[in-house]
Amino acid sequence: MNDRKIRAVFFDAGNTLLFLDFAQIIDELAESGKESDESGLRAAEIEARRRVDEYMSRDDRDDNMIWEIYFTTMFAGVGIGDRELALEIIRRLRARDRLHNLWRHAPPESSETLARLKNNGYTLGVISNADGRVAGFLEEAGLSRYLDFIIDSKIVGVEKPDPAIFQIALEKAGHPPEACVHVGDIISADVVGARSVGVLPVLLDPADIYSPDCVKIKCVSEIVPLIEKWNNESE
Repeated sequence: MNDRKIRAVFFDAGNTLLFLDFAQIIDELAESGKESDESGLRAAEIEARRRVDEYMSRDDRDDNMIWEIYFTTMFAGVGIGDRELALEIIRRLRARDRLHNLWRHAPPESSETLARLKNNGYTLGVISNADGRVAGFLEEAGLSRYLDFIIDSKIVGVEKPDPAIFQIALEKAGHPPEACVHVGDIISADVVGARSVGVLPVLLDPADIYSPDCVKIKCVSEIVPLIEKWNNESE
């Protein structure tokens, strides 16, 4: 661990602070005559996230394909193998997302973690590969009040893992990289990007599917005692 104390914590938004609202997915599946439950979708979503991470590590990736890869993998996991049907459901989900935001669920640990860190004096920020709306989503979820800044890739014109978006965060935080931690769920975006500028990456891996060469946590709330431990060790 660094010999400098941690002063700032950056977070990804989707699947780190805000999570998929499975009820909306279930509704769209029902519209197509397909039944599923939240437990089945949650299990299938784990593989969907892994596939997206794998795809994002490719140099020839097309970001427009991410939704398709994510949801077709999830649907296949609950027995929907008809590609044309899957693409039609994805089209409707995109329309629904524009109106209601699919990643709108903020579990209690999101606000509790941010509140604890804020009360302990840390600078807090979000770095999100988003579409220009993430600040509004965080506001709706009651999380923005804890944040010192929110960086939306659509607005700043650069996305993770590009070092430039992390440099923007460092400038806003006003701390050197060795005093900052970034928490996210995608190795190819969050871990690679943070490490490229000297920020300490922490991978959120609730399903324990990765064996990364970095610090890993299963729940976002684990970051609080972890940082306290590191800071105590640096004294």
